Amino acid sequence: MYLSACETAVSGSGHADEALHLAAAFGFTGARNVIGTLWSVGDSSSMQVAAQVYRRLADRGGDTAVLAMAVDAAMRSLRGECGTNDVLRWAAYIQYGP
Repeated sequence: MYLSACETAVSGSGHADEALHLAAAFGFTGARNVIGTLWSVGDSSSMQVAAQVYRRLADRGGDTAVLAMAVDAAMRSLRGECGTNDVLRWAAYIQYGP
């Protein structure tokens, strides 16, 4: 599952009763793997990452190892495009799951 929204893997520190973030909540409801973000990301980066991840999953199947490699490959591609100094653009994405 790809959550294409900002801060989907961040829990709220201001609300003690909201200890789960959205990605973890989907995991607890049965989603095996969830891709979320740790901070706000731009639309173009999100579209690029989603396209690359889904393309790799379509080519190689959708198990956990392939998903982790797909997220890693998308991050490396985005980092190569924007440079290592623009860490806020390429390092926001995480894969949550077993």
